[in-house]
Amino acid sequence: MFGSVARGEAWGGSDIDLLVDFAPGQEAGLLDLMRVKALCEDLLGRRVDVLTEAALKAPLRGEILADAVDVTAVTGELPVTHRPKRWRWRVYDLLDALDRLQEDTAGLSLTTFLRDERTRDAVLRNLARLGETTKFIPQSVQDRTPDLPWAYLRDIRNLISHDYFGIDPELVWHTLRRELPPLRPLLQALAEGRLLPGPDRVFQDRTVTAQAQTPPVEVVGTRPDAQAPQVHGSAERERQ
Repeated sequence: MFGSVARGEAWGGSDIDLLVDFAPGQEAGLLDLMRVKALCEDLLGRRVDVLTEAALKAPLRGEILADAVDVTAVTGELPVTHRPKRWRWRVYDLLDALDRLQEDTAGLSLTTFLRDERTRDAVLRNLARLGETTKFIPQSVQDRTPDLPWAYLRDIRNLISHDYFGIDPELVWHTLRRELPPLRPLLQALAEGRLLPGPDRVFQDRTVTAQAQTPPVEVVGTRPDAQAPQVHGSAERERQ
C-alpha cells in the first residue's frame, strides 16, 4: 500500500493505492489486474487503484516505494508522514507526449497521414495522454500560466476518450502541425523553472484539513473465502 493511506493522511474521500505482485509463475494480464481491483474495492468499500511495481514511472518510483507499507504488517493507525507533491516531472511527461507526436508523424503529409490508421491511433493516444497529464498540474500553476491551454487540452482528451461521433483527422493534423508546436517552448521553460520559478513541490492543504474532519481509513485484511488471482504484498520491496 502507498499514497495518502500509507502516509496516514487519508480522509473520507481518499482512494486507496495498492502495489501487488502476482504469484510466481502465474500468467496474468490487465483483466486479472482489474479483477484484483474489483475485489479490493468490494472488501474495502472505497475506490482502489491497483498496479504492479513494473508499472511505476521512473520519476515517482523512489517516492512510492519509500512510502509503501506492507498491509499484512499494519497493526494500528499509521503515523502521518506528510510528503509534498512534486509536479514539474509531469511537465516533462507532457513534453515527452509532444515529442512522440512529432516523431510518429515525421515525414508524413496530410494525405499519407489520412491513409495511415496505425499512426492516427498512436497520435490519438498521445493527445489523450496530454490532456490526462494536465490533471496532475496544480491549479495554482495553471492559473499562473494562462498562455498554456490547460483546459482545452483536457477537452481534447475527453473528445478522444468518449468518441461519441468520431474525430475529424484533418483537424487532428492541423493540431499536430500548427497548434501544438508553439506550446513546446513554454512547457520546456515551465519544466526548467524559467517560466514559473519556484519549488518543485506543493502541499495539499485540503488533505490535511479534511483529515481532521473525517475518520481515518481503516485497512482490513482479505476474507478467507474471497476468490481472486493470488497476489503477494510488498513488505520487502527495494527502497530507492
